[in-house]
Amino acid sequence: MATVSARALAEAMENTVAKFAGAEVSTTTVEYWFRDELKRIYSLGVPGGRVRYNHSANPGDISEYVVTIGGKDSCL
Repeated sequence: MATVSARALAEAMENTVAKFAGAEVSTTTVEYWFRDELKRIYSLGVPGGRVRYNHSANPGDISEYVVTIGGKDSCL
């Protein structure tokens, strides 16, 4: 199941890049198109499969994520 999910995600990302590369569109437009594309592709690979998006009221900025190596926060 993980392989099918990864392939669906990769294909949806590739399709999104191909569709919007160099285009001046809002991030919201790209996000919603990607979500619909991922749902479409996933349902083709997994009959009856559904894609659900978790929503957080305050997801924060992706750049806030910090990786520490060797410290107490490290999983290594």
